[in-house]
Amino acid sequence: MRRPRNIFVKKKSKPDISDKELANWVSDGLRKRHSLSHLRNILINHGLEDDNRLIRFSSKVTHRHKGYPIKIIGAILLFVCVSIFTFFFILSPGNFMNGYVILGSEDPGVLISVDFSSEIGVIRGDFYGVGLQSPILVSGSIDTNCDGVYETPRNYTWQQETFLDSGAKITYYDTYLENYYFNTSEDSGINMQGDLTDIQNQLIWDYENNITSIIIMGYMPPWLADNSSGNCLNLRYCPASNYTKWNNIVLDFYKRVDRYRNVTKIEIWNEPDIFFFEGKLPSYSAKTDFVILFNNTFNTFKYYNSNIEIVGWRGAQDAVTTSSISAFTRMMLSNLSSQHKSFSYHPYYENYINYPMVSSELNYLFTQCAVYDAECSHVYLDEWQPHGTTAANILKNQSLGQSDEYKANIAYFLQDILNHYPEKITEMPYHWDDPVSYFNCPSNYPEYPAIYSSVSEAGLDNPVQTYYPAYTIPKNFATYHSAGSMVVRSNSSSNSIKVVASKKQDDVQYITIINTGNKTNVSLVLSGNSYSNLKDLETNEVYLSDNNNIINIGVLDEYEIKYLINTAEGSTLLPDTDIPPQDSSSESSGGGDGSNPHANANATNNIYTNLTNQDNNSGNIDVRPKIEEEVKNQKDEIKIGKNAGTGKAILGELEKYVSGIIVLLVIGITVVLLIILYVWSRRNGWLGKFN
Repeated sequence: MRRPRNIFVKKKSKPDISDKELANWVSDGLRKRHSLSHLRNILINHGLEDDNRLIRFSSKVTHRHKGYPIKIIGAILLFVCVSIFTFFFILSPGNFMNGYVILGSEDPGVLISVDFSSEIGVIRGDFYGVGLQSPILVSGSIDTNCDGVYETPRNYTWQQETFLDSGAKITYYDTYLENYYFNTSEDSGINMQGDLTDIQNQLIWDYENNITSIIIMGYMPPWLADNSSGNCLNLRYCPASNYTKWNNIVLDFYKRVDRYRNVTKIEIWNEPDIFFFEGKLPSYSAKTDFVILFNNTFNTFKYYNSNIEIVGWRGAQDAVTTSSISAFTRMMLSNLSSQHKSFSYHPYYENYINYPMVSSELNYLFTQCAVYDAECSHVYLDEWQPHGTTAANILKNQSLGQSDEYKANIAYFLQDILNHYPEKITEMPYHWDDPVSYFNCPSNYPEYPAIYSSVSEAGLDNPVQTYYPAYTIPKNFATYHSAGSMVVRSNSSSNSIKVVASKKQDDVQYITIINTGNKTNVSLVLSGNSYSNLKDLETNEVYLSDNNNIINIGVLDEYEIKYLINTAEGSTLLPDTDIPPQDSSSESSGGGDGSNPHANANATNNIYTNLTNQDNNSGNIDVRPKIEEEVKNQKDEIKIGKNAGTGKAILGELEKYVSGIIVLLVIGITVVLLIILYVWSRRNGWLGKFN
């Protein structure tokens, strides 16, 4: 260790040193980090050993500097004590937990607000659908013993009833034109061979049950394919060498299966932007040959019957992202803008909870359609599910395809669309079912290891019929947030809690809550509604509002979904009767500042009573709008209008991290102070150098 430099001038005899000089010497030595014992030895060596002032000054200085570590240690101990108190204060219910300031009231956890008077849009009549792909509701067989032979006829009655119960109002079918049209010397190019009875019967059944059908026009008969560019992976994925014959073939097929009713919609090709059309070209690149194929097919049908709806071409996953459209999409919009009244693509994601919201993609799509003057008033999301990676397969495979995480992913997708574009979207999960068991015959399952079945017949995955989340969750949504319902505005104080709310034409109101994060306590505040209580549609439990009109529904587990109906059951706040009586103590009970737990309820009661009296006195004033508006305003002020005493998350999306952040800050500051104390003590000799 470096020896401290001698700060004194060596003297042979006792110097004449004033009090001030001696004090300055001692202080100067301390400033240069010399210990007091070392300074004393230096002074003695310079003839000051018998100077009584040495004892006096040394004592004063030593006492003064010894006090510093004691004060610092005391300050640290005080900081730690305060921090511990703060820590337990954070964790105590009803205080600062999860970023809420709640004075004198119970912590509501995540706070959801639903305003039934604020409308987003009406849910399309064909919002809910599913992809059948083939006429499986009226034909086909299944493999029940894993021998690779489909020898057991389907249960058509169960299939049809299950489809109708799903709430789906639209579906699609592949055509595989190459399997029906063969080479011929006829100029028309029509040489149809095969039996179309099954698809014809399926479309008739759809029509009779008010189900809209879409048929996908693809793929190219090999004899008609043009692979002069060498870009086709397979001849069926090529453009036509003769578009007169191609046009005749697609129109002939349509007339045969539609039976001249002209009610079936048309999509032109499946995912031509990837390998299904000229697959040797890069995926999503501008494949100009498809512009020619699409334009010919589109004009053929519009010339035949202009009322036939051309849904468009079925874009693959990256046709649209949250910030871009592919070169293929841009090519189609810019060249054929007038032919894009509708748009179709497949928003597959590994996990809808963890990845960007589909609504953001749709928002960007609509901006780009406007740029190219394309209408895009109706968007078909006609294939979607968690898809594409090992993680997606694990997500769907866990719990034999029935995991809560899988269910929450499906629900997340639906609420996202409903909350943004309920009037513009048709969604269809991929797909309905498979003729072989995924879990019992994986080697025979067509798309193993990915599972897509919405349902499974008895004898396949299980001895009894099986309903997977791709069926049960859309069915619940189609039941509660049904076509024709009005979606209303709802908000959550936590990004992990998602909510969608709607009201039917008879004013029956439904709320669906999805917990995409850790288990948490959830409460709701309702406005613009007739009732103030909620009923769980699965357990029949009724949740009553408290004195502050907050409805606590308790703790939601991770990935739990709650379906609620707004009801008068158990309520004292009926729409036209049972107005709460005036509380005689209301005037003296406080102004709703959080100091009196009954003050807020009394204020609300005053609103009802005063407006009701006005109504009774006048005899001809409709006060219901005033009541709802005033109660809404009062609720806004009481529940979400201020930070103190309201339960509002003052930190927004950071509220769930507050406790952890504060604890880390406490630990971090304490560690830093201890390090500073240690280093300072070593330099000043406070760790054992005092005499």
